[in-house]
Amino acid sequence: MYLSLPLLLPHLTNVIATGVELTSALEVSARTRSTGAACPRCGSVSRRVHSRYLRQLADTAMGGRPVLIKLQVRRLFCATATCPAVTFAEQVPGLTSRMRVAPRYCAHCWRESVSRWPVAQVPGWPRTWA
Repeated sequence: MYLSLPLLLPHLTNVIATGVELTSALEVSARTRSTGAACPRCGSVSRRVHSRYLRQLADTAMGGRPVLIKLQVRRLFCATATCPAVTFAEQVPGLTSRMRVAPRYCAHCWRESVSRWPVAQVPGWPRTWA
């Protein structure tokens, strides 16, 4: 049976899935689809690769199994000589940010954890606000 990965995980449309493995978790190996990326400091687009590394992103569970996205990310040299960011890591819109988890999963975890606490017991939440 053929399953369409973009249909199951639509937030992965900006990456190319290079493999899927089903262990205790659903592990999706992927790499970025773009040929270049914009420097977050100056905005210039660069295609000159400094190195590559693997990011592991936790995503929301599917079918009772955790989803782990193993994303190969490039570190690029900034094309502008005067830019203070000599190198930068490419980001995938809707999937990565400078956080360590997928934004969709992070929002899900926050909603789940907050919904379980009475307002007066939320750490850092003054009782006068309740």
